[in-house]
Amino acid sequence: MQYHVKNTVQPGVEGQPWIFEEWKLSESSTRFRLLVRVLVAKIADPAKLPSSLRSVPLVQNRPDWTCRVWVREALSQLDMDGVL
Repeated sequence: MQYHVKNTVQPGVEGQPWIFEEWKLSESSTRFRLLVRVLVAKIADPAKLPSSLRSVPLVQNRPDWTCRVWVREALSQLDMDGVL
């Protein structure tokens, strides 16, 4: 699975709202796009992973909030939820 947040340009919407995305990856979909994979932590409870990541807030209209900030907050949330 791939989980990430991105900001998108949406017609008629001021700013670029952040959205959370998740989808199942296949080997063929990552073969040419994946540059690096780094082990950050081991998942102790895989069943809790999706709901824990979905609960990480998306901060809108704050220029200093980025996808990298979301990753840091997601790791913290996963730790608090006992997923790691």
